[in-house]
Amino acid sequence: RETHADFVQPKLEAGVIGSVEKKATFWSYFYCSLKRNENSSSKKRPGILSAVRDPYVVAATSLYAMIAFIQIMGDELYTIWAVAEYNEGGIEFSSDYLGITLTIGGLTLLLTQLFWFPWFSKYMKPLRIFQVGLFICAPIYFVFPWVREIYIPPYELMSTSRKICLWAVLLTLVIIRIFAAIQAFTTSMIITNNSVTPERLGSANGLGQSMASGMRAAGPFLAGALWTWSQSNGLEYPFNYHFVWIMLAVLSVGAGLVALCLPKTLNSPRVPPKDQNADTTPILSSDPEQPEKHAEPKAYGSLSQS
Repeated sequence: RETHADFVQPKLEAGVIGSVEKKATFWSYFYCSLKRNENSSSKKRPGILSAVRDPYVVAATSLYAMIAFIQIMGDELYTIWAVAEYNEGGIEFSSDYLGITLTIGGLTLLLTQLFWFPWFSKYMKPLRIFQVGLFICAPIYFVFPWVREIYIPPYELMSTSRKICLWAVLLTLVIIRIFAAIQAFTTSMIITNNSVTPERLGSANGLGQSMASGMRAAGPFLAGALWTWSQSNGLEYPFNYHFVWIMLAVLSVGAGLVALCLPKTLNSPRVPPKDQNADTTPILSSDPEQPEKHAEPKAYGSLSQS
């Protein structure tokens, strides 16, 4: 005759055995994971310092930070200038009118990213797109403050033809500026990714994002401070309300000229060396007569290669 103990005892034994097996499986997996981590950590992995030592990475991330600085400064300056009083160099837009221009700019950005850039990038290399975008932005920034010459305050008393002219010129500048800026900004990120081999991709992007974040923090402050200075210095053109716009145009041209010095190899992903443990950082020769030595394929030349 079976008792209650005869029925319960096998269940308890099965439960204890199952629990022990699960714990043994867990600790076995945990031990193997530790071993794998020890083995992987013993291998040399490129860090952020190796990315900083690479001139390709420094050049690409510096351009990325520069375009971030120019664009955030332009965004901040536009909103200040659009709502500023006429005697301060602005066009006295209300928040509603400013919102309309910003909305159209946002739609331009969305349509450019979705439709234009994927098609256009098939016919032009990233470095060329970057340069063209910046060289288009430069004259746009220069022309922006001259829109004030069309505006005659107050807005409500302006003739219909003058209002149409004001809106047509302003929206054209806004659309072209967003269109050109997104070309340069998108390709700057592509160039950053192309400046490193796959194992350094995280370090390069982290460095680029850190530099760009610092520039995005400084841009609005500098734009506001320079605009305030231009209003209070009492100086004539170009140090009046035109000054910050001219500075943005000069920065755009400067960044575009620097991009002309970058090697064309940044148009495509960087090929890792055959020896995965080799240091891919270019070794700069101390002798000016000797060329630079690289531990990577010869496809990557020096930064002076055009």
